[in-house]
Amino acid sequence: MYRRVSIFVLCACIMAAVAGCATSNARTYGTSGPQPETGTVYQPKAPPGIVTLDAAKKDLADLLKPQNRFFYIKYDGGVNISPDYYKSKEIKDFLNPNHNYWAPPSNQASWEFVNQYTLGAIRTQFVPLDQDRMKVPFAYFSYEDLLDCSLVVEYRSDLYASYPYMIKLPRKISFHFQGKNLGDAQRLADDLYFIQQYLLQQRNEELGSFEAQAAKYRALTVKPPVTEEQRRYIVQANASSQRKAYGEALELYLKAVDLDPVSYPGAYFNMALLSAQLQRFTPAISYMKQYLMLVPDAKDARSAQDKIYEWEFLMKR
Repeated sequence: MYRRVSIFVLCACIMAAVAGCATSNARTYGTSGPQPETGTVYQPKAPPGIVTLDAAKKDLADLLKPQNRFFYIKYDGGVNISPDYYKSKEIKDFLNPNHNYWAPPSNQASWEFVNQYTLGAIRTQFVPLDQDRMKVPFAYFSYEDLLDCSLVVEYRSDLYASYPYMIKLPRKISFHFQGKNLGDAQRLADDLYFIQQYLLQQRNEELGSFEAQAAKYRALTVKPPVTEEQRRYIVQANASSQRKAYGEALELYLKAVDLDPVSYPGAYFNMALLSAQLQRFTPAISYMKQYLMLVPDAKDARSAQDKIYEWEFLMKR
């Protein structure tokens, strides 16, 4: 009898060990529970069935619907703040009255970059997507910010145990997914990766086609004048830049060059500097190259090229 009991106990121990190994393997692949180590668990790729930019944005919007409670968003450091958010009913309903939140001055009317600002971990209620940016409570990031972003899904053992999967985004925003939702984290990474690669290809194509326009401009004996409408945008952009509203200034310069892409080469120089201030080094390099295409003999051509070298270095950090 003793021998039979010993054999039974031994078999039970073996079965428990096997079950433990199976659980460990499941965790390794992110199907349940936290993983044993910290690090990258997924490199994004082109999402299956998505071939257009609009399709990628739609899939992103479907994934981040307000009713989904499988993720939260964390802000760390400086973020872009919209004063309008503090006036909206959604934000008033969302804010926890027991917490202290930093609020911009009531007379601040544009997006600003705020330093030394921390909200900590806040569960999202809505993530509306615009044509060129994603908004989350209190903040946003432009899709152009993705151009310099290394998109991966990380497992972090030091994070809240129920949300171990993290995707870091520009503007010091990160998405955190529940342990059982690794697939959703991968889907988010794939959608953002598609948008990133699409914009990179689009920017390279635009830079290539701009060379022909720049060549025609350089060949002109009499350069085209800056129109009054362009001048309005340029003056407003300069005023926004002085207020350190860099995103707003960049948008105003873009409106000026949309009216005529070659009549004011200095716009590209300024847009390059503004993009660098926003930590968008890929667009900054592109704009500075456009400036040098238009005026390769400019007095500041040497410093402009050196800026490109500097930003190429910063992109790799």
